[in-house]
Amino acid sequence: MDPLSLLIILVVIIGVVTLIVARNKRRSAGNFRSGATQIPPGAKTNTLALVSFILSFFASIPAVVVGHVALNQLAVRQESGRGFAIAGLTIGYISIVISLVAIAVLLSTSSQFR
Repeated sequence: MDPLSLLIILVVIIGVVTLIVARNKRRSAGNFRSGATQIPPGAKTNTLALVSFILSFFASIPAVVVGHVALNQLAVRQESGRGFAIAGLTIGYISIVISLVAIAVLLSTSSQFR
């Protein structure tokens, strides 16, 4: 298996784990969170949260921007989707860091062959 496939699998696993942790954290916190509003059952999922999650697999920087906008909207509106927004942010930030490290490695190894 090539390194790119392993990297994609790792990013997907991190995203799924982030979604599960965020969902369980929200459920276990319940009404005990200070200043938090209760989301009604059957609430609409925030569209930007889903967009952030989907974008995180293709375009990291837009995913991070949209994820932050979605979290701000979720703080005001009675919508679900916080887990998707957090997962999009997490995958987006991790992808950005991995990309920067890969660029640094490529630049350092390409200078050795000149």
